[in-house]
Amino acid sequence: MIASIQAGLLPLTEKGALKPDKAITRAEAARMVYKVMERANKL
Repeated sequence: MIASIQAGLLPLTEKGALKPDKAITRAEAARMVYKVMERANKL
């Protein structure tokens, strides 16, 4: 979790908090996939 947060993969609130029980939006999910693919040099 910490590595994912530091890598910018997980969406945080405006104050930098993680809300694991909150559903993510499609845009947040797309951003997560994009970041993972970017890190894997697939883009």
